[in-house]
Formats: sequence, C-alpha cells, structure tokens
Amino acid sequence: MFFRGNVIFLCYVDDGIFAGPDLNKINKAIKDLSDIRKAMNRYIIEDQGDIKDYLGIYFEYLPDDKIKLSQPHLIEQIIKEVGLKRGETRSLPTLSSKLLKLDEK
Repeated sequence: MFFRGNVIFLCYVDDGIFAGPDLNKINKAIKDLSDIRKAMNRYIIEDQGDIKDYLGIYFEYLPDDKIKLSQPHLIEQIIKEVGLKRGETRSLPTLSSKLLKLDEK
C-alpha cells in the first residue's frame, strides 16, 4: 500500500488499485509512475476502468454511492467444505462460554 496525499495505491504482485476522492489526482499519480523522469523506473500501467473484481473480491456499485463487496468463490468453498448444499439449512450448536475462554498469557 502506497499513499500520495489522499490517493492510495494498493498493489499485489502485478495487479493494483488506485483509489481516492479526486480522479484528477489519481490520473496524475498514474501518469507520474509512467514517467521515467519522475519515477525511479517507468511502469506500464493499464487503466481498466472502475474496479469489478480484485483478488477474488467482487465490487458492486449501489445507487446510494455505496459499494458492496462479496466473495462468492470463498462462500462456495466454505459451503462445500462443511458439507452443505446450496439453499440447505441446518441447526448449528450454540457455542458456550466454556469453549471460548480468554487467553490470559
């Protein structure tokens, strides 16, 4: 994670996200990283528009300027691992405080 004023750049291997309240400042940060005179290296950056998914997290833009994040592949994996089928419900045992003790070490 890198910061430049109020622009944030999240990077994982060769995949990154720029975020911030001002699109002009985001575009300037991208331009500066592509300029060998301003960056220690010249980076080739491809703008793919608004984010739809990143590292298995899906982004859904809601009308009230909120963003809903979901991980459907992870949810499916968990359902499969616990032996459930989609739409199936089961009663789960209630956890007691005896199982969840405070670790005072």
